[in-house]
Amino acid sequence: FHTQSRAMANCGRCLTLVAASACPTREAIDLLPTCDIVRLRGELCEADGECGTSRTANNCGETSDVYRLCASDEPLPPAPPPAPPASPPAPPAIPLPPTPPLRALAACEAPCAAGSGCGTCLDAVVPKFCPPESEIALLPKCKAGGVVPGGLCEADGECGTDPTLNTCHGWRDVYKRRACAPAEQSSASSGKGAAFTLGLLLGGAALAAVAVVLAAYTYRSSR
Repeated sequence: FHTQSRAMANCGRCLTLVAASACPTREAIDLLPTCDIVRLRGELCEADGECGTSRTANNCGETSDVYRLCASDEPLPPAPPPAPPASPPAPPAIPLPPTPPLRALAACEAPCAAGSGCGTCLDAVVPKFCPPESEIALLPKCKAGGVVPGGLCEADGECGTDPTLNTCHGWRDVYKRRACAPAEQSSASSGKGAAFTLGLLLGGAALAAVAVVLAAYTYRSSR
C-alpha cells in the first residue's frame, strides 16, 4: 500500500504489485514497458524504481519487479446535478389606468364652522363620533392642504378652528372636512372674475373715447 501511494504521488497513477501466481513468463517480462510510460488500464509494467516503485520487490522471479496499472485511479467525484431550468420571464407589467382629472369642489350649501380662510370647509366632530385616542394622535393637522375631503384632522387653532373646543376625550379638537368648497371662496372667485371682466370692458370704452378725441383734434388742426 505504501508503494502504491508513492507511485500515485510521483507519477499521478495507481500501480499495484502483481501476485506471483499472475506473473508472466520471463520472455514476456523482458518485453514489458517500464512503469513510467505504461498507459493502458490493467497493463503490466516492469519497474526499476520509477514512480515510487520498489527495486527489491522481486515478486516475479528473483530479479523482476512487475506492477499492474490499476483499472481506475481514485474514484471520481459524483457529477454535479443538472442546473435547474431557467425561470420563465416575468410577465409584462400591466399599465395603470390613467389618473382622472381633478374636479373642482362644488360650493358648500351650509356655512362652515372653520377652514374658510384656508380654502377648506371644516365641521367639528361631536363626541359620539370621536375616533379612539390612538387614532387621533395620527391625524393630520387642519392646515390648508393637510386633510382630504371627507377626512378628519386634529386642530390647534389653525384655519379658524377653536383650540378650546375639546369635544373629543375632554381635550382634543377634531374636525371633519366637508367635500365642498367654502361659499366665501366661491363668491370671492366669482367676484374676482366679474371684476376682471368689467375692467376689460371699461378699459375698452376708455380707449375708444381717447380715439374719438384724437380724431376730432386732428380734424380741427387740418382746417
